Amino acid sequence: MTLQKITLHFERGGFSADVHGVAAYVCPRCGARLVPGLIAERVSETVEALFKTASQPTSSEFVMPYSSLVFQPLAA
Repeated sequence: MTLQKITLHFERGGFSADVHGVAAYVCPRCGARLVPGLIAERVSETVEALFKTASQPTSSEFVMPYSSLVFQPLAA
């Protein structure tokens, strides 16, 4: 498996989210992807929070949240 940056796509309840630049191990033969545990947890928590907020009723005072994850460059 080689360490690469990938994009993860999530869909739920009519909403979708793409997370770009996620460090993952990718199998060169079959394309299987493995996201290390801590990274997977952070991405999952962030996406869940976005979906939860997106599914809440809106009001005139509602402000969409901003969420950011920063991934360090891959080691050579």
